[in-house]
Amino acid sequence: MLVFILLLKVMWILAAEDGQHWTYEGPHGQDHWPASYPECGSNAQSPINIQTDSVTFDPELLPLQPHGYEQPGTEPLDLHNNGHTVQLSLPPTLHLEGLPRKYVAAQLHLHWGQKGSPGGSEHKINGEATAAELHIVHYDSESYASLSEAAQQPQGLAVLGILVEVGETENPAYEHILSHLHEIRHKGEPYKSILRSSNIRLQGNFSEKASEAWNEAELGTRGVHFWEPCLVSSGAGRARRVLVCSHPDQRTSVPPFNVRGLLPPLLAQFFRYNGSLTTPPCYQSVLWTVFNRRAQISMGQLEKLQEALFSTEEEPSQLLVQNYRAPQPLNQRIVLASFIQVGSLYTTGEMLSLGVGILVGCLCLLLAVYFIARKIRKKRLGNRKSVVFTSARAAEA
Repeated sequence: MLVFILLLKVMWILAAEDGQHWTYEGPHGQDHWPASYPECGSNAQSPINIQTDSVTFDPELLPLQPHGYEQPGTEPLDLHNNGHTVQLSLPPTLHLEGLPRKYVAAQLHLHWGQKGSPGGSEHKINGEATAAELHIVHYDSESYASLSEAAQQPQGLAVLGILVEVGETENPAYEHILSHLHEIRHKGEPYKSILRSSNIRLQGNFSEKASEAWNEAELGTRGVHFWEPCLVSSGAGRARRVLVCSHPDQRTSVPPFNVRGLLPPLLAQFFRYNGSLTTPPCYQSVLWTVFNRRAQISMGQLEKLQEALFSTEEEPSQLLVQNYRAPQPLNQRIVLASFIQVGSLYTTGEMLSLGVGILVGCLCLLLAVYFIARKIRKKRLGNRKSVVFTSARAAEA
C-alpha cells in the first residue's frame, strides 16, 4: 500500500513537470505564450508604451490614496523566489482609495534587466524604459473573495506600476527587500534523476518513509542534497530507478516596513488604462495605474537585483534576469492622464533643450529691442540737428 501511494505521488510530480511551462526567452518564451495561453494573444494586453502626446486628460480621475502603506501590521511579510521574479506578500490592511471600488493589496514583485544591458521595466513612456519596474497588485475585495477569483474578471485587479531608475543614493525602502535576496537565491521545482545503481542512498531532508520503502541507497559521489519530498520510483527492475524531488519555492520572512517608501513622489501624476497580467495566463483583468514620476535606487541595489537570484535549481543555475515582457499593441485603447502639466510630458533632455531654446530666444529679443531703441534714438538726434532756429527780429524783417 505504501509503495502504491509513493508511486501515485511520483506520477503526480512527473505530470506536473511535463505540464505547461513558460519563460521569457527560448522555445517557451513570450513569443510562444499564446500557443499555451491563448489570452496572451488577445487585443488588450500589457505592458504598453505610453505616448504622452496621445493620452487623454481626464479631470474626473480621482487622486490615488494608498492606505495602510506606512504601517503594514506587525506580522512578518513572506518573500519568495518563484523562478520568474521576487515576490513579497502584503496584508489586506493595505488598500487603495480613488478607484471605482475598494482594492486591497495582495503582493508586490519586480521586473528588471541584466547587467550591461539597457532597460528592465515593462512599461515605457515615450519609448523610454527604466532599469526596473515595481508592480503592487491589489484585487477588488468588494466583488470577489480572493485574488485568484478576481484575476479572471474585468477590472478585478488594480496594479500600480512604478518605474524604477538609478539614482545617487540608496533607497532604504527597497533595501528592506533587496537585503534578503541572498536567502532566496534559488527557485524550487521538481527535480528528476535517472539512477542506475541498486545501492542508492538519499541525502538531505527526504521522506523517511520513502527511504524505508526503497531501502538505503547512495546517490553516487556528487553529494547532491534534496528537499522534501524525495521519492524513488522503480523502473525496469532494480537496475533502473527514478528519483523525483519536489523543491518548494525558497521563502524567507521580512519584518514589516513602510511600503509607502517604494512609491515615487507626486502620486497625483499618473496614467490609467485597461490591460492585462504581464505574465501567463495574461488575463485581461487589470486596471493599470502607471506613475509618471519614478522611484530611485542606487546602482549597488540594482546590481543586487541583477546578480542575486536564479530561476532554477538545476546545474548550471540560470541567473534570473531579463524578466520583462515587451510592450504590446495598444489596439485603439484609450490611455487617460490625471495631469496636463506640460513640463512633466518631456524627458530631461527635452526639457534641457527647451530651456536653452527659451534662453536663446530671450537674448535675441533683448538684442532686437536694443538695436531698435538705438536706431530710434539716432533718428531723434538727427531731427534735432536739422531744425533751424531764427530770431524774432529776423523774422519781422
